[in-house]
Amino acid sequence: MEPATIVADAGCKVIDGALALLAAVVDDEDDESEPPLHADNSSDSEVA
Repeated sequence: MEPATIVADAGCKVIDGALALLAAVVDDEDDESEPPLHADNSSDSEVA
């Protein structure tokens, strides 16, 4: 393998890892934002 090919492969793996990590973080944020919305809805229904 040529050095340029090794660097390109490593770069692709780093980018894939970063995208996977970013996707996981976005999923976690979505999961955390859902319960407060449900909590707000339940408190509104209790008041009403």
